[in-house]
Amino acid sequence: MAAEQEFSLYKSQLRDLIRIGNVYYIAPRPDGARCDGLEFVSPDKQNCAVYCFRGSTSESSQMYRAVGQSPSAAYRVYFADHSQSDFASNGRQLMKLGVTIQLADAVTSQIAFLSIVHA
Repeated sequence: MAAEQEFSLYKSQLRDLIRIGNVYYIAPRPDGARCDGLEFVSPDKQNCAVYCFRGSTSESSQMYRAVGQSPSAAYRVYFADHSQSDFASNGRQLMKLGVTIQLADAVTSQIAFLSIVHA
């Protein structure tokens, strides 16, 4: 993404989540090789951003179990760069089965957004 698009994404979807949301570390401590993951969840659990950072590992996908969702709520899951298909899930499934994030290249990142559809 171009810098202008990145700034727009930050201002429209990320700034408030990072500033006032709850943060969860959803992957082992980063070591430069494995994937790292952080989850930012709005206080009302309506919106969430899962950050995935791929290190030098050869694994091109990583599953992250969400931790801050409302179990009975329905969520829309979509990706910042639209490299993966959107899908729907409920909070219980996201916390149990997680979100699989694909990163084809080493030392790259992705953001998955989870937005509540209805509680």
